[in-house]
Amino acid sequence: MAYKDLANNLKSLQLYKPQVNTSNATTVNSTEHDLATTQGAMIQVCVGTSADTLSGSLKYDFALQHSDTSGSGFANVTSATDVSYGTVDASGIFATVDDAAEDDANYQIGYAGTKRYVRVNIVAAGNHSSGTPLAINIITQKIHLPESGGNDGSPTG
Repeated sequence: MAYKDLANNLKSLQLYKPQVNTSNATTVNSTEHDLATTQGAMIQVCVGTSADTLSGSLKYDFALQHSDTSGSGFANVTSATDVSYGTVDASGIFATVDDAAEDDANYQIGYAGTKRYVRVNIVAAGNHSSGTPLAINIITQKIHLPESGGNDGSPTG
């Protein structure tokens, strides 16, 4: 059986480094990513086990945002035609973690829109005293592959 070479066809980057998030009733944005040389993107939010008792008033909401301009003009993605492998609600939220049954999990969504830049907006509601480990990664496929390297099995990116 032949396998596809994913290592030379996909690239994974951190948009929000793994950390215990204790942001209380605040909004934090991940790093933005430029999609100009990619064929698509999948965003993955990695949530660890919360040390707080999550509820409807103590939660995290994750919204996908896009923009044509680096550093400004970001808006929540609210159109179902701009995403794949998931859904967004009318306010752009693609994942809500408000219960112990929802932490210690990964949440993924694909971006299929036309804007050049994407990022994730993290909204913490309530008083997160102990925090929850969070990380956000993006997986993309470059238009021109491989980026570097050769046929000897060495990494290309």
